[in-house]
Amino acid sequence: MSSAPMKSLDPGDLDPRDVYKLMISAIVPRPIALVSTISEAGITNVSPFSFFNGVAARPPIVAISISRGKDGEEKDTMRNIRSGRDFVVNVVDRGLAEKAVASSAPFDAMTSEFHVVGLTPLPSDKVKSPRVAESPVHFECIAVDLVENPGGSDVTLVLGRVLRFHVARRLWGEQRLQPKELDPVGRLGSDLYAMLGEPFALRADGSHATKAGRAS
Repeated sequence: MSSAPMKSLDPGDLDPRDVYKLMISAIVPRPIALVSTISEAGITNVSPFSFFNGVAARPPIVAISISRGKDGEEKDTMRNIRSGRDFVVNVVDRGLAEKAVASSAPFDAMTSEFHVVGLTPLPSDKVKSPRVAESPVHFECIAVDLVENPGGSDVTLVLGRVLRFHVARRLWGEQRLQPKELDPVGRLGSDLYAMLGEPFALRADGSHATKAGRAS
């Protein structure tokens, strides 16, 4: 066994599947975007994505990485975003987790995951895509940029500007959400997920905040 403290790996020497496994097990926990869209034919779609995050606040921008399916074809979510240019990000809490994961199954384009897994579509205010009633937080988004194959990858990076926020009133406090009440679910590697542990706060000056969630 090597005595070196670190194992160094060149991505070019690895099978792409092993690179993926390494990344999803090291970049954890990842927030889950349950993305709802609607097709040109009016078929609603919902699917989870964990290569997702917020990247700006003025204006509010979120980023979602959408890969192609195993057959090499674009996923329904990506096709719907291309055609309609809008989507909704629905935050996944513990109560929604099982149905969110179930919606990732490979349904055909004419099947609405809403109906199959038992989710409730809600009309949006600013976009055509529906929201997910069971989610506690919704971001109505318009696609402002589609970055094709960034870095030579086989994904499309979707940048969406948030046009409307919807937040469950029970979570709202001092212009921010209460994380423990949100009860978010994070994606780990393989089939593993995680719930929020005990929050702690640290200030940039090194001092400890007196209450979790107050540090900026």
